[in-house]
Amino acid sequence: MGWLRRPSRSSPDVRPPFGDRGTASERVIANIRILFAAVSLFVAFVTTPDPNRISLTYAVLAGYMLYSVGLLLAIRRGISLGRGRVLVIHAVDVVAAAVLTALAAWATSPLLISFGFVLLAAGYRWGLWETVWTGVVSAVLFSGKAFLLTPSAAGGPFGTDTTESFLIRVGFLVLFTVMIGYLGEQQRVGRAELAATAAAAERARLARELHDGVIQSLIAVKMRVEVLRRSLSPDSPAIDELQDNEAMLAREVVNLRMLMFELNPSDEKPVELSSQLQDLVERFQHASGIEAKFIATGQVSHASPQACHEIARMVQESLVNIHKHSGACRVLVRLTEKPDHWELSVEDDGRGFDFEGRVTDAELDRTAKGPRILRERAHLLGGSVTIESTPGSGAKVTVTLPLQM
Repeated sequence: MGWLRRPSRSSPDVRPPFGDRGTASERVIANIRILFAAVSLFVAFVTTPDPNRISLTYAVLAGYMLYSVGLLLAIRRGISLGRGRVLVIHAVDVVAAAVLTALAAWATSPLLISFGFVLLAAGYRWGLWETVWTGVVSAVLFSGKAFLLTPSAAGGPFGTDTTESFLIRVGFLVLFTVMIGYLGEQQRVGRAELAATAAAAERARLARELHDGVIQSLIAVKMRVEVLRRSLSPDSPAIDELQDNEAMLAREVVNLRMLMFELNPSDEKPVELSSQLQDLVERFQHASGIEAKFIATGQVSHASPQACHEIARMVQESLVNIHKHSGACRVLVRLTEKPDHWELSVEDDGRGFDFEGRVTDAELDRTAKGPRILRERAHLLGGSVTIESTPGSGAKVTVTLPLQM
């Protein structure tokens, strides 16, 4: 079996479309929804809706208020809020905003701000594109209302409003959509970065605790066992068992050090890629006891932060899997700048893969061989992976990456 097939602990951050943030954010929106419904009822009372639709306006607002209260109670009771349900809730809010503006004296009514609530909800839940789509649907409903209602003799299809005023309102709706969407996207990115920073800090804390606690204790126990073994006579029957215990303790120390190597974030705010990889390889050698070397050729420091992150993760994953599966004694990591691409290679003298020869990226995708997560990271940067394997003698994994990343 290939020693790089097992996926790593880390994987690319893939954000599904229309993904919701969970119950906490829905609870916040539910509270704001109740406040919005209550204010809308008050606004409708003091501004006097269209006399022809006053009863229907109050009925819709009362129904929306009851819906808002019921939804908040359901959320507090722990109702499951998957992506589908969140989308349905959002759709109800959009339709309610459209109905309220259609029923109101829309040229002057403050109920026009109804669409502002649904845009803010979209931005708070998701990000830019979900808010843009909400704005598009809102603009269509907002514009369609002017033509679907009975034309007024004073103002044509826009009632008492003018064409210019109508276009200004639509323009402001588009502007609010872009602004709220941008702020929502910045908030989403900030939340993701905060979560990543917190996770990295927790991994670093666990690594420190392993080093200062468990590993030091195991080393102390190993030293005591070694002293005890040496104090015995050469023909003592306990010597073999003590040697086995020493070896077991040594293996566990190495395993814990490799766990620290996986946990400890090595690519937070990298200053320069080659020095980062050099540090990564040195830490691997210290943790695993496998002789490891890093060579950089060319100008390999002008990569984007994302590219640095992904390259470091690819090297880290490869090194971890070499330790777990290859039985190698030596590892060489090389990063080279070619005239039209970068080349990252990780070579070892271990068992190799379960095939012999060179396998291209297309063949790896077709046969599902080799390091799947490594290929996904390479593809994320627009690169490809090839593998050269000699069973029993070692393997070389080469990642080809574009110069501009």
